[in-house]
Formats: sequence, C-alpha cells, structure tokens
Amino acid sequence: MLTARVRPSLYLCGLAVAWGIVAAIMALTNNWKQLAGVIFVLGFVESVFIAFYLSSWYRRYELASRFAVYYTAVAVAGGLSGLLAGIIEGLRLILSRLHPLVLHGRLSSNTRWLTPEEYLVAAQSFAYDGLGNAQCASGHITEKEEF
Repeated sequence: MLTARVRPSLYLCGLAVAWGIVAAIMALTNNWKQLAGVIFVLGFVESVFIAFYLSSWYRRYELASRFAVYYTAVAVAGGLSGLLAGIIEGLRLILSRLHPLVLHGRLSSNTRWLTPEEYLVAAQSFAYDGLGNAQCASGHITEKEEF
C-alpha cells in the first residue's frame, strides 16, 4: 500500500536510511537480547527492501528464481567470506614479514643503502652493545658467514 502512494525513489531511499539507522543502533546494544532484537528489525528492513526492489524489476513468475539466486548468493558469500578473509590476512601477514628481506638487507655491513657514515654509526652502536664483532666492525662479512 505504501508503494502505491510514495515514489519508488523515495521509498528505496527511505528504506536505505532506515537500514543504516538500524545498523548503527547495533553498536548501542548491551546484551544478546538487545542485539537479537535489532538484528530482527534489520532483517525485516532488509527483506522489505529486497522484496520491493526485485518485484519492481521482475514479473511475478520470474521472482521465485531471482529470490533463489539471491539467497543462494547470500549463503555462498557468507560461507566464503571467512575463507577469503583468511587468505587475505595470510597474504598480508606474509608480505609484511617479507619486506625486511628486501628493504633492510641482510646485515648492516651488507646494506647497500647506508652511507659510510651511517654504517659507521650502526657498527659503533652494535659494538657498544656488545653485539658487534671484529668482522662486522670492519665490514667484511660474506653472505656465507651470515648464515
């Protein structure tokens, strides 16, 4: 009945705003019962939006197959989102742990981007801490000696 009196653009914008308000209210919940109630209202607003949106584009006999595709896509997306998030997080972790190999070099004695003065400061600070050795201070460590 509401859709017959209100333009679809206003109805859809109103539903989108209502969805955003209900989604923001989820942050204000304090316990499980409140959260369940807000999620129920959110589902109601979302279902009305989807039902109206799809019914405005498809005929009655096409709606069943469109809803089936929509709900199947929702289920598949929910199932794959955790896997995809894990893959993305794993790749981010791997790349963040590999950047020192490229950026920092192997040791301060073999780092190409340090000037001789910066290298001297680094070698002196390691020697002061007792971490340096005679080879590091002189700058003559080969790649085989690093490992």
